[in-house]
Amino acid sequence: MIEDSPPIVRIEKITKVFPENNVRAADSVSLELYPGEVRSLVGENGAGKSTIMHILSGNLAPNSGSIRLNERRVRFSSPGDAILEGIVMVHQHPPLIPDFRVWESLFLGIEPTRFGFIDRRTCIATLERICEQYGLSFDPRARVADLAASQLHLAAIAGALLRKPRVLILDEPTAPCTDPEVETIFSVIRAAARKGVAVVLITHKIREVMRISDTITVMRNGRVVTTVHAAETDGSAVSAAIMGVERPAGPKASTKNETATGSREDTGQPSAIGAHPRLSVESLSLTVNRREVLRDISFTVGAGEVFGVTGIRENGLEFLEDVLAGLIAPTRGRMCIDGVPIARYSPREFRRHGISYVPTDRIFRGASLDSSVTENLILNRRHRLGFAGVFDRDTVRGFAGSLMNRFDIVGHAHGPLRTLSGGNIQKVILSRELAHPGPIVVFSEPSWGLDVRSRDMMYAEIHRLRADGHAIVLISVDIDEVLELADRVGVMYAATMIRTLTGSDRSRKKIGELMLGLADRTTGGILR
Repeated sequence: MIEDSPPIVRIEKITKVFPENNVRAADSVSLELYPGEVRSLVGENGAGKSTIMHILSGNLAPNSGSIRLNERRVRFSSPGDAILEGIVMVHQHPPLIPDFRVWESLFLGIEPTRFGFIDRRTCIATLERICEQYGLSFDPRARVADLAASQLHLAAIAGALLRKPRVLILDEPTAPCTDPEVETIFSVIRAAARKGVAVVLITHKIREVMRISDTITVMRNGRVVTTVHAAETDGSAVSAAIMGVERPAGPKASTKNETATGSREDTGQPSAIGAHPRLSVESLSLTVNRREVLRDISFTVGAGEVFGVTGIRENGLEFLEDVLAGLIAPTRGRMCIDGVPIARYSPREFRRHGISYVPTDRIFRGASLDSSVTENLILNRRHRLGFAGVFDRDTVRGFAGSLMNRFDIVGHAHGPLRTLSGGNIQKVILSRELAHPGPIVVFSEPSWGLDVRSRDMMYAEIHRLRADGHAIVLISVDIDEVLELADRVGVMYAATMIRTLTGSDRSRKKIGELMLGLADRTTGGILR
C-alpha cells in the first residue's frame, strides 16, 4: 500500500435497494481504495459485499450515492464503462462463453486485428506471455467448456490483467482451487499490488484473508461495520465481527472454529463401512476425446460413512463427479447400489435409485435463476405437493418457508432466484437437496461460496446425514474440509485414485504430497 497517497476510488454513501424483493443490499456504504493496497471485503452471505463491487464495476446502478475515481465523480452505465476507467471485476462464476476458445472469450471486444481480420496469433501469444509472467496455467486454445473450475478462474484473472486494471476486484477467486493454485493467485495479487493496482478480494476464507490482506473491511446487513489493518487483528476477531458476536478474550486470541483459521487434522473417526456397502465403484475408467481422464477407480461407501475424495480437479475430480451424478457413463467399469449394478446413466435414473447430488456449479447446473425461490425449493418434491398438476398453495408455502427458516435463507420466496445473493442461492440449492435426501448423497465442494456460519451449518447437516445412516461421497479440493468431514480419504492423481487414507494416515501433509505426485502411492514416502 502506498502510504499518504490519495485514494484511487472513493465510494460515498452508496445505497442499493432491489425492487423485486425490497431488499436493501447496500445501505449508505462508504469505502476508499488506495493504490497498491490489497483490501479484503468480508461478511456473511447477503451482507452486501458483491453488490457494492457490482456497482463499482458498472454491473449495477445505485439508488443513491456516488463514486469518485481519482477525485473525479464518475457514473458507469455498463461494465464496459468501468473497464475503460480501469476497474475490472472477476466474478465468482466467470461469464466466459462455453463454446468459444479461451483466447476468443477473453479478447472479446478488444480483439487486435490484422488486415481487417482478428489476429489470432497475437491474442494467443499475449495470453501465453501473461501466463508465463504470472505463473498461470491454462491452454488459451482450449474450449472454455473443457476447462476445470479452477482453470476457468485462472483464465478469467488473465483476462482481467489484459485490461491493465487500476482496480482489480476478485470475487471468491480461490473457491475451486487447490493449495498450489491459491498460491498462484496470491502471487498474482501481490504482483498487481506492487504495480500500484488496488486489489479487492471478496472471500469467506478467513485464513486467506489474514495471509494476503493489507486492510480488511467487514460488512453486515448491507453496511460497513469496521475496517481494520490486517496486522492489527486476527482471524477470530474478524470472524466475530462478521457474525456480530463478541470476540474471544485476550489479544489475538485463537478461535476454536478451526475451519476459519486453521485445519482440523485427524479426528480418529473409525470407518462405519460394513460387509455390504451401499455404493460400490468398481474399476471405473473414462475416456474423453481419446484421453483417459479416469483410470481404474475403485472404492466403496457404507451406510453411516463419509468417503472423501480430494486432489487437483484436473486430475479427474470433475469427471468423477459427472459419473457419480449420472451425467456421463463410464467407458469401463461399473457402479453398484447395494450390490446391484446401475444399468443406465442419467440424472433422472440416479435419482430413482436414491442418489442425491449437490453439484460444484450450483448456479448453472443446479438452479433456474429466472424461476422463483419457491419454485427452486420444491423442484424435487413438486409431484408430492399437489394433485393432477395443481399445487396446494398452502402446502407449497409451508414447505418452502420451512426450508428458508431451517437454512437461514435471506430473500423473498416469490422473487426470482437471481435476486438473491450468491451465498443465499447456494443455500437454496443445498436445502432443496437435503430436505429429503436419498440413501446415497454426493456432495461436490459443499462449502463453496458459504460464509463461516453457513459453512458450519452445512457441516452439521453432513454429520447428521452420517449419523442417520446415509452413505456420503464428499468431493472437495479443500483438504481441511475433507479432514473435517471424511472417515476415509481417497486421493486423486493423474486420473487415478492413488491411495486411500484412514485413521492417523489422514494428514494435511500426506494428502498434499500425494495429490501433487510427490509421495509413493504404496508407502506414502516422499519420492526422490
